[in-house]
Amino acid sequence: MIALANKYIEKENVDALILACTELPLAIKPEDVNVPIVNTTQVHINAIYQYAIR
Repeated sequence: MIALANKYIEKENVDALILACTELPLAIKPEDVNVPIVNTTQVHINAIYQYAIR
């Protein structure tokens, strides 16, 4: 999976990798690719937390 991600990052000139599945962050780590990773699970957790503390 990491090799496939890196292939498309180079081929398609990708600026960031969106991990839009709960299992993908377990398989692909930030150090595995040379672009920023957006973990949508973490984005949702942060939004829920911010909503809960207001």
